[in-house]
Amino acid sequence: MIVALLQMGKKVGVSSNSHKAINNLLAAVEQVAQAQGFRFYGQKKSTANEPDTFLHGNLIEDVTQNSQM
Repeated sequence: MIVALLQMGKKVGVSSNSHKAINNLLAAVEQVAQAQGFRFYGQKKSTANEPDTFLHGNLIEDVTQNSQM
């Protein structure tokens, strides 16, 4: 559903109480988008010095400061 919304030009926000849950969801979004040949640019808020918060995605960039968003 997220990829379909992105394909329609919509913005999608995701929130959770854990970075792991968000990372799992966003990794799946990237996988579906790539399988469909759809490219997009996204950002994910990560925490500096906390490696588990980083996605390291191909289409979604990890940012550590709100000013980068």
